[in-house]
Amino acid sequence: MDNKKKVTYTLDQRIINIIENRSYLSDQSQSRWLSNCIQLGFQMMVDDYNENDKQPLVGAKRKRPNTIPKTFTLPMDVITTLNWFSEKLVMKKSHLVIGCVLNFEKMESEKLSQQIKELMDSVEDSY
Repeated sequence: MDNKKKVTYTLDQRIINIIENRSYLSDQSQSRWLSNCIQLGFQMMVDDYNENDKQPLVGAKRKRPNTIPKTFTLPMDVITTLNWFSEKLVMKKSHLVIGCVLNFEKMESEKLSQQIKELMDSVEDSY
């Protein structure tokens, strides 16, 4: 057995589109891409936990409207860690997954902005 498990998260279409596009662009399965994205998000979740004095983030339990169930096959260690954060932060796992995906998008956007700035600076320097 390869120590993976199928899990279903309810996500809105925008998040599903990001996962589909990013996995396609990186030539990875959606499950593998999401697993990597969640692992990158662990630090963000630790920071949220610590910034909130290791107390639950109140009010994050409500169900989001217009969500679609989407199934992924993730490594057990990723699932276990996500479950731990879900309990500690008192947040739905789907909400944590959404946070990880949006956090990744923000980091990629900032990286792209920096690359564009460097490119523009080098063009200006050459004139």
